[in-house]
Amino acid sequence: MDSALSETPAPARPAVPLRRRIRPVWWVAATLVALTLIALSPMWINDMRLDGLVDRVRSYPLPPGTEPNIAIQGKVGLQVGDSNHCDYVVRLSLRTTLPAAALIKYYETTTIRGVNGAPLSGEVYFAQGKGPRPVIVEFLELHDAGLDLRCR
Repeated sequence: MDSALSETPAPARPAVPLRRRIRPVWWVAATLVALTLIALSPMWINDMRLDGLVDRVRSYPLPPGTEPNIAIQGKVGLQVGDSNHCDYVVRLSLRTTLPAAALIKYYETTTIRGVNGAPLSGEVYFAQGKGPRPVIVEFLELHDAGLDLRCR
């Protein structure tokens, strides 16, 4: 009886084509790429808006007696307050010999167009000292968070 069982060969499994074995891997990879693009595209859009705002602040003429100190800095994300809004912040570092009141008036009356086109004025922060003083001018604009994960 043992010889009869050992003589019958087990049925062979049909070979699965390589294309069929790789197909699930492609579906998983395509799904991951699509989800990544969906998650990152709102961030890319907000980054482009921020770049436009930085360019407008950089191209705005400086008041007399003022020179750039350090490169301009821009950031998008949740900067102020609680969640569910997106903040665009641009900081301009300057050195000036102007009196504080004159510089504050200059940047409060600016006509820099914000991210959505509304006029945007700057907030001026002074360091103590004599001679050319370091100054930070900050432009802040708040918007709806949308789908940007940095704004949650």
